[in-house]
Amino acid sequence: MAKTLSPSAILSRVLTALALLAASVAWAGFVFLRTVGDPHRSSRVARAVLDDPAARAEVARQLSGAVVRAVEAAGLPAGDPRLAGVLDAMLTDKRLTDALLEVVSSAHATALGETPTRPTRLDSGVVTAVLRDQLAVLDPRLAAAVPEIATDPIELPTFAMPGIASARSVLSDAVGPLALVALVASGAAFALGGRARVLRRVGVWSVGAGLLWVVVPRLAVWAAERWLTDLAATARAVVEATSAGVTSAATGLVVLGVGCWWGGFVWDRAVRSWAMTPRPAAVAHPRR
Repeated sequence: MAKTLSPSAILSRVLTALALLAASVAWAGFVFLRTVGDPHRSSRVARAVLDDPAARAEVARQLSGAVVRAVEAAGLPAGDPRLAGVLDAMLTDKRLTDALLEVVSSAHATALGETPTRPTRLDSGVVTAVLRDQLAVLDPRLAAAVPEIATDPIELPTFAMPGIASARSVLSDAVGPLALVALVASGAAFALGGRARVLRRVGVWSVGAGLLWVVVPRLAVWAAERWLTDLAATARAVVEATSAGVTSAATGLVVLGVGCWWGGFVWDRAVRSWAMTPRPAAVAHPRR
């Protein structure tokens, strides 16, 4: 026969479910606002890409078309082995890296529904000047013969996600209150009874939420290495730089979850031990 739950036990379960739902939305919002939803993180992500030699080589390939045409016009064959070194050296030049950082930041701001305050296009004049300086190391005559790479600025792709600005605004206002709701609801559920059960459920949720964030970035890198082979190093650098803001919080969630899960079992055993402890019988006092 099924055990009938008391009203307090039913309310405790309802409050636990409410707490975990609020915590899930709050955690998802927290992760979003500190990763792809953070417009200030784009420059750090771009810097991580440019600091990684393998990722920098992939970026160089994206610029190589215009650069190869320019050096061919200057008299350097496209198959010259020195060209790869020129491209890599260009991406270590502060003028070009600063320009790329500004463009990437603007593209990210546009994607998040904000009005960019930096240039949205890479100035071909900067690319031309950097290329000439790097070629001058090889042969000053080659540098002098390099034409302007393009008459118009080089466009980098931008995109906008509909509703993302509203979502960021809502999440910014909601994450704190939702976390508070989760804390209060779980505390009330614990106070109403079924304490071991509440602790175990909170523990399982915390471990799952934390480990999910630990696993997802690695899955993203694995997928990029399988299906974006030309940009695998770039994807790895982007994922690592993006996830850095949440890794410590995710680790804290896992530790908290393990503690709550273990605490639930300890509490359950303590309650069972107390219930099985024999107690002295009450002494009946004769009436006078």
